[in-house]
Amino acid sequence: MAVGIYDWALIVDHQRHTVSLLSHNDVNARRAWLESQQFSPQEDFTLTSDWQSNMTREQYGEKFRQVQEYLHSGDCYQVNLAQRFHATYSGDEWQAFLQLNQANRAPFSAFLRLEQGAILSLSPERFILCDNSEIQTRPIKGTLPTPARSSGR
Repeated sequence: MAVGIYDWALIVDHQRHTVSLLSHNDVNARRAWLESQQFSPQEDFTLTSDWQSNMTREQYGEKFRQVQEYLHSGDCYQVNLAQRFHATYSGDEWQAFLQLNQANRAPFSAFLRLEQGAILSLSPERFILCDNSEIQTRPIKGTLPTPARSSGR
């Protein structure tokens, strides 16, 4: 996993049909640099193996049951149970992102190319929005009612 602080971003808004370039430095210099880049044809993206999970169906089921126990006992109110899948592939990650984005028009999508690979994110929920002094998050996860609410009190 790689996380970084980026001094520029190219943002495509498919709803407004706009492209915005943001830069902490000289935005005109960044734009000139982008326009000067030579783009070679991208190799098609294809999986070369089946998807493999980091746990068996039984292991996932046991973890899910454990999460249900935590929620019902009040040990926590939200759990993100993640199952990682991996597969080998050939081709360009950007082409995979374009194919996935075409098939799944997620409102919050991002692509980050890294030295050791790429991060493709196609999410139906906003992680965080910072607007001046306001911070907003809109997760879509469900929750169980508290005992007071479920008993009618």
